[in-house]
Amino acid sequence: MSEKQVLAVDYGASGGRVMLGGFDGASFTISELHRFPNDPVKLGDTMYWDVLRLYFEMKQGIVKSKAYGAISGIGVDTWTGREGCWTIRFTTGMDGQPE
Repeated sequence: MSEKQVLAVDYGASGGRVMLGGFDGASFTISELHRFPNDPVKLGDTMYWDVLRLYFEMKQGIVKSKAYGAISGIGVDTWTGREGCWTIRFTTGMDGQPE
């Protein structure tokens, strides 16, 4: 079995990171590719996540992953205290088609 690699993007209250996970059929590997701060922006009297910056940082992690070969899927996870947990997942099956 050839090694499958996936990216995990984790957005937290104060920072985020992009991790690379791999599985070769017998063992798992995981390594941090990119870490970044999550600094809020203020509009009026309300604080918001800077979603454009967070998107940019996710893309930086994806760019860094190119040095490690093909990526089979990307998972994005975040927690917001008010809205609960939001999870976005995209992956491809063994045949390369989206699941």
